[in-house]
Amino acid sequence: MYVPVATIVDWVTTTNDPRPLILCEYAHAMGNSTGSLSDYYAAFEQHHGLQGGFIWEWLDHGIRMIAPNGTPYWVYGGGFGDTPNDANFVADGMVWPDRTPHPGMREFTYLARPVRVTAVDARQGVFRLENRRFFAGLSDLQGEWRLVLDGEAVQEGTIAALDIPPQTSREITIPISWSEGPESFVEFRFSTVDASPWAVAGHLLAWDQLPGPSAPHPLPMAQPSLQAELRSEGRQLILSAGAHQVVIDTVTGELAGFGAESPILRGPTLNLWRAPTDNDVMQGNFGGNDHALPLWQRLGLAQMQRRLDGVQAVTSADGASAVEVRYLASGRDQWQDVRVTHTYTLLNDGALRFSTHVQVAPDLLDLPRIGLALQLSSALEQLVWYGRGPWDNYSDRKASSAVGRYSSTVTEQYVPYIMPQEHGHKTDVRWLQLTDAHGHGLEVRADGLFEFNALHHADEELASAQNTAQLVAHAQVFLSLDHAMRGLGTGLVVDTLPQYQLNASEYRFTFDLKLI
Repeated sequence: MYVPVATIVDWVTTTNDPRPLILCEYAHAMGNSTGSLSDYYAAFEQHHGLQGGFIWEWLDHGIRMIAPNGTPYWVYGGGFGDTPNDANFVADGMVWPDRTPHPGMREFTYLARPVRVTAVDARQGVFRLENRRFFAGLSDLQGEWRLVLDGEAVQEGTIAALDIPPQTSREITIPISWSEGPESFVEFRFSTVDASPWAVAGHLLAWDQLPGPSAPHPLPMAQPSLQAELRSEGRQLILSAGAHQVVIDTVTGELAGFGAESPILRGPTLNLWRAPTDNDVMQGNFGGNDHALPLWQRLGLAQMQRRLDGVQAVTSADGASAVEVRYLASGRDQWQDVRVTHTYTLLNDGALRFSTHVQVAPDLLDLPRIGLALQLSSALEQLVWYGRGPWDNYSDRKASSAVGRYSSTVTEQYVPYIMPQEHGHKTDVRWLQLTDAHGHGLEVRADGLFEFNALHHADEELASAQNTAQLVAHAQVFLSLDHAMRGLGTGLVVDTLPQYQLNASEYRFTFDLKLI
């Protein structure tokens, strides 16, 4: 019950016991959870004798109530003045009380898919289809494939009869035409042919996304503008080149202007915090004070304050004018906790390059996130990104989130967990755009893959609300641009696995912000 992956692998590779091992519980699905399901599944499939396990549990237990404003919401123990109660410890399912699936259910659905595709010779279009069922063939399914370049489908086709017996595989060849240069994926989808008591005809039952045979050519990054000029006006430093202008407030160290009408209302500033998930909170009850929320509270991460250490003009290595902002940050009056250096540079395409160097004290371990916080204009409601989606995904829960080009809105990023908490995260992002109804707004790129949240709720309000009825969506957009976020973890005793924790002493990352 909640045994780490390494422990069960050690057992199965050293035991003489012939019986299979079954985990009576191994994934605690409370709220935004079920990280590392893919790690457990890899162990189950690789090692004979690890039969699998049970997820706690199927269903959130909640009773529908109506808020004074007419909005329905779910209540749990204590919501009726009832004592004793288990609070929201009954809201620990893979689906909401009305059976709507959590994003974590999407992950489990993918891992339990009955058809799996692997590449034999992708360049020649040769792939292997594996029937993972134990008792039935695949003739009830229809298959299709498509070639996707930089998020756009350019070629597609169907897969011939899927008469593959249980627990066997077969090679297929598809007439795919790869292109050199763009990032490429081949996607396979398998859906039901006929309606059944459990699904309509055309229900998607399995899918896989496999990368192309060659690495994509990297996109050229804009270079710093050697024509940029720097001047001082009162409490402001102004970088300008032609029609492009960036204004930095020397008192706050933040942006005071970006273009004629800046869409950035506040920031960027360093962000180490996230609204705790249910399992983050429960770690204090089951995992001890050295894990998740109890540790973060002791470090004061939710109350980080900044002390400006200097704002000055500098020259980049290639001779461009830039502005360097240095400050110390702490949530416990220890001003050596975090040292931060931000560098503002104007690029030759008018974009702003915002480079960050963070050094953290030795005891600032297992951070919730490392990135930047910004507040954007309420007009920037339209959201487009090229990365993993469409639903929430995290470093340890992203197997079910395909890389693609997705369009949505900031409002639609809200996930109504019964107890409000961290949600809406996206990983492996190549670029991000937030725009208004006329297509004007902000584009974000980075010096590598990045992560983000774009919400109408502030982390501190998500952390303090006891139910969804207590949340009020703000007009402005709270944008988190993350170098990385801690994984979700999957249990109470078993915390987020080490490879998904943030334990470095130093971080460097760069974001390019460009007006559209």
